[in-house]
Amino acid sequence: MTEIGDIFEISLASGFGYAKVTHLHRTYLDVLMADPQIYAHRLEDPSNAEFKDVVLYPLSQSIKGGNLNARKCISDPNASGAQPFPRFRFAVRDRRGEPIYWWIWNGDSIVPADPDQDISDLPIRKILSQEEFIGLWRT
Repeated sequence: MTEIGDIFEISLASGFGYAKVTHLHRTYLDVLMADPQIYAHRLEDPSNAEFKDVVLYPLSQSIKGGNLNARKCISDPNASGAQPFPRFRFAVRDRRGEPIYWWIWNGDSIVPADPDQDISDLPIRKILSQEEFIGLWRT
């Protein structure tokens, strides 16, 4: 249902949000970039949205299952999947839930992060729940 470059409009209680499919992963499904801004009115050209937040969310499954009120607006004809797969971080945690060390995942392989490496700008590798996905647009 989703293809690389598809831009979706998500109906929110207070307006509209936009997300773009950047990659498809065989296990994690849709890799999206979301524009965290809530728009009071539909965007005439959603390709101009500021897609910033990289997330893993099964968008096509949520729409197909009727769990999410969203529609495909447009497809970016220049999106070919040629962009490298984004890198994600995830922590190995102790019993208290505190990170002991971090790993970096590139969609295929996992490598330990260098202890001195700043990976705070990498998104967390986690499949978002619908509540977490919609929460991207909460102010």
